[in-house]
Amino acid sequence: MREDWLKYVAAITKVFVVAVLLGESFAAADHLLAKAGLASGNFAFIAGPALVHLLIVIAALILVGQPKLNLPKKNAVRWLMLAGPAWLALAASGAGLTSTFFPGPDSIPGVTPNIPWWIASILLAPVLEELVYRGLLSPVFRRSCGNLMGSYFAAILFAWVHSRPTLAGIFAGHAGGIPPGPFLLALAADWFCLKSGSIWVAVAFHAACNITPALFNAIDPRWLSWLGMLYQWGT
Repeated sequence: MREDWLKYVAAITKVFVVAVLLGESFAAADHLLAKAGLASGNFAFIAGPALVHLLIVIAALILVGQPKLNLPKKNAVRWLMLAGPAWLALAASGAGLTSTFFPGPDSIPGVTPNIPWWIASILLAPVLEELVYRGLLSPVFRRSCGNLMGSYFAAILFAWVHSRPTLAGIFAGHAGGIPPGPFLLALAADWFCLKSGSIWVAVAFHAACNITPALFNAIDPRWLSWLGMLYQWGT
């Protein structure tokens, strides 16, 4: 029992340290872009997070031989179909039924995807984030804490980093929080990785989830406000 608790304390410490390092990295990337006069517009929207995650992926490949990019033949197609298209079909069905049986206002603010949004949402973010979190960090936690708690700690880390914690923010009492949307996405992606043995199934699921806001906006934008709580964590 004591050894288990020590493992959990070590995992919590890793979550804190890695989250702050990633948060500081995002802040540094934003600062560099600002110094270069590139802190606004679509370029900054893509470049800052992409730069940080790409450096982490490169470091992971060099230092620990992760992430593993294998796509096993056994059941690969089934899991890929379940991870991406099935999620989009479920989301579209929910939005369509809502629009049909519960009609609402004609004009509701939504999202207006452009080319940089599509690049960041369905290409860069799913690939780079899955390589970092499911390819590198989740296996580290699972090796020390088991599959259940390892996936939990990795999901907490993934969600917390989305609020970009920094030491300055923590000392000022603004440490960010754990938005439930990214937390649930991380748990599901970890489950897909474990069941399929492939990180690309998690990438497909992640990309499908990122497409969902545009899908909701096209069918019934009210879903965006209803599900907005998934990306809020209080003040």
